[in-house]
Amino acid sequence: MTSLPHLCTACPHADLTHDPHDGRTVVRIRGEVDIATAPEIQHLLDRATGGDRPRVLLDLRAVDFMDCSGLRLLVRADRRTRERGGELRLFYHQPALRKLFRVSGLAERFRPALPLEQRP
Repeated sequence: MTSLPHLCTACPHADLTHDPHDGRTVVRIRGEVDIATAPEIQHLLDRATGGDRPRVLLDLRAVDFMDCSGLRLLVRADRRTRERGGELRLFYHQPALRKLFRVSGLAERFRPALPLEQRP
């Protein structure tokens, strides 16, 4: 994978890489996703979901906390991706995220996908 540091110069809560072999963009988010971190994460998600037919893998396995600001980011990224004919996949395993998606009515929309290292 190729790192794309020019997309965000100071993003302590997220990074973005691009896999030139399958054209997927991987956004790894870590720590807390809340009103304080949402602007920097949104910047990366907007870059990842821009363009024609974006294929985005959103790795949330290192997220410790997410509030409604994080849900808004995910819904927006999913909508942008779909509008452009692309695909957004989420990787996560945390019971807290599963519960958040369930109680917010987003469990079906944001079902966890297999991480890259577990794919056949």
